[in-house]
Amino acid sequence: MGYTMEEDFVLERIKQLCAERGWSNYRLAVESGIPHSTLHNMMNRCTIPSFVSVKKICDAMGITMAEFFNGNEEENSLTKDQKDVLMIYTKLSPEKKKAAIEILNVLDRRI
Repeated sequence: MGYTMEEDFVLERIKQLCAERGWSNYRLAVESGIPHSTLHNMMNRCTIPSFVSVKKICDAMGITMAEFFNGNEEENSLTKDQKDVLMIYTKLSPEKKKAAIEILNVLDRRI
């Protein structure tokens, strides 16, 4: 069964976002809560993800569905420093993300 350009876009976008974050399929599975076997089928057998799966992937990556499909248009309004911080943050484990937010909250209170 072939797939359309739109379906190809979804898989390519997931691959692009993972590459930007340095995430493997396994990391995406852990972060999104999607079984690794399901992600493997999506990526290697061109099985198109459901809306729910795309939403879970977006949530795991900290982006909206609009950003997923529009190529992060909102990101263009961010400064280079803001983009750098977001890229580092997305690569962190859940525990380190929590610690980073706590540190930022402490720093914010001192200003």
